[in-house]
Amino acid sequence: MAAMGLQVERPIVPSSIELSTDEAELKDPDSHPVKVVLKYLDAPDGGVDTEVVRAKYVLGADGTELSF
Repeated sequence: MAAMGLQVERPIVPSSIELSTDEAELKDPDSHPVKVVLKYLDAPDGGVDTEVVRAKYVLGADGTELSF
């Protein structure tokens, strides 16, 4: 996208990732055993600055900038 003059900025960073230890949940193909806590860097003062997301899997593709 940079070749087209576009820059993508997402002011959100993951603050933690946790994988369930529940065997039944891990074996269930319909479950979402990964818990990710996201931190919003541009949250207004006094506003909500985190979000918890449940996922089947997480892919990290931020190279050396990944903070955990």
